[in-house]
Amino acid sequence: MVKERSIQNCFYSNLECPPPLKRLSLPRLELCTAVLLADMYQVSSRGLKKNFNKFRFWTDSVVVLAWLSSPGARWKSFVANRVNHIQETTNVEDWNHISSKENPADLVSRGFDTNALSKLRLWWNGPNWVQQVETSWPKDEEVPDISEEQKNCESRTNCKFCKSTKSRRTIY
Repeated sequence: MVKERSIQNCFYSNLECPPPLKRLSLPRLELCTAVLLADMYQVSSRGLKKNFNKFRFWTDSVVVLAWLSSPGARWKSFVANRVNHIQETTNVEDWNHISSKENPADLVSRGFDTNALSKLRLWWNGPNWVQQVETSWPKDEEVPDISEEQKNCESRTNCKFCKSTKSRRTIY
């Protein structure tokens, strides 16, 4: 008879960053949110008096995951500096993809008011599968190699990764 371990998950924060003064592409905004999450992890891991078996970081951006899975020197300075910071602060293998519909942080960007958020289980506990053993979690999508897309992105006006129709001269 095998006794199952108790699974306890804690959502430390649902991050939704306010937009910066300078216009940034959606992937760059997602990367800034990942930097904020990495910084919160660093501060909280020092300050909390409790040991955790494992940390997991979640993003709904496959572009951010692709950036993190490569050396920072591969990218232009804006992305490179942030990728290097995240890679130095966290373990890259602990970063995972979550679908946008299951991402609690996206509730804010969908216009949920605070009264609605206070009653939503997704906001407080995350998706149902997070409470299960890790082997039963949805599998991460294959992270694309965006290096070729990056080269082409700067000359196009409608990039599938940037989801914008602005000029691509300084996206990455």
